[in-house]
Amino acid sequence: MLKLRDTVKAVLQYIGCICLILVSVVLFAQTAARYLFHYSFFWADELAKYSVIWGALLCSAAGLSDRAHTALDFVFSKLPIKLQNILRLVLDLVYTAFCAAAFYFSLSNVKLGMKAVSAGLGIRMGYVYLALTVTMAFMVFFLIYNIADDIKIMCGAEKEAAK
Repeated sequence: MLKLRDTVKAVLQYIGCICLILVSVVLFAQTAARYLFHYSFFWADELAKYSVIWGALLCSAAGLSDRAHTALDFVFSKLPIKLQNILRLVLDLVYTAFCAAAFYFSLSNVKLGMKAVSAGLGIRMGYVYLALTVTMAFMVFFLIYNIADDIKIMCGAEKEAAK
């Protein structure tokens, strides 16, 4: 099961990196075309903006797999280990509920966005809005793994205390 989590995380990081590299390439080409050839790509700004959205959100989901998001570690580390384990589990459950709710409510935005078309690229805006929906689904996926890890740690700590 850990191999599945690592594979999904690697794929998300790979796609996220491609999106963020695309931003650099498109904006460099846009700048070069504007200053060297006095020509501007009308679609470049939109593509860069949508690539940043997809790249940042997918990479944030991958970061959740390793608990790499910001936290108040200096406060958390002062707590007793047992309380840290309980708090970590509670926070993961709250995060899961939030991500599941965001997933559910973002579906209506995607549906509504399929009716609108972007001016520069001519794509349906629902595909841009889908970034949040996909990210929340992956975050729930990773959080389920984290919750399972939390429970294993708590059960292991209780066994150690019983010895």
